[in-house]
Amino acid sequence: MNKAQAYRVEAQVLARDLKGVRSWAGDPVRYLYDHCIELDMKGALILAGRTEAQ
Repeated sequence: MNKAQAYRVEAQVLARDLKGVRSWAGDPVRYLYDHCIELDMKGALILAGRTEAQ
């Protein structure tokens, strides 16, 4: 399991545990999903042989 997948799994677990809770409590879940997406995008760039600047 890579880091992006780990963040995704943790976001899913946290979202399940916070189901029905409103307000700011969902912020950590959004952060984990956002970070997962960021890591996936960076990984795709690396596999394509590009740098973040490109």
